[in-house]
Formats: sequence, structure tokens, C-alpha cells
Amino acid sequence: MLERRGDRAAAIGSYRASIAADPALPMAYFNLGDGLLSSGLPREAAAAYRIALELEPANEQARANLLMAERLATAP
Repeated sequence: MLERRGDRAAAIGSYRASIAADPALPMAYFNLGDGLLSSGLPREAAAAYRIALELEPANEQARANLLMAERLATAP
């Protein structure tokens, strides 16, 4: 919701707080990855998507987003 209103920093903080409260929530890592990616931080986003996939290996959207984040992270 915060991210939809354009407050990416608050959204990222909220996802990090969710992870701190329960580090076993794959969607919190997925959402964190989305927030980081939309903030221009593809390396950090890729790390979040990797954890989301460790927790939920069948999440194809996280896998696709990870590939995109990795491409952006290595782009010149």
C-alpha cells in the first residue's frame, strides 16, 4: 500500500520490519525485492528474491524477478 502511494522508503522499511518479526515469510522478501528493484537497487533486490525462493521454491514470479534484477545488476 505504501509503495502504491509512492512512499518506497516507508514500504521497504515496512517489509524489513516484517522480516525482522518473522524471517520465514517469503512474501515479505518478495515485496522487499520489488521495493528495492523499483528504487534502483537491483543487487539488493536480487538478494531478497533469492531468500524468497529459498523459502518458497515454487514462486515463479520471484524467479523471474530475480533474473531481471541480476540482469540489471550486471548491466553497464
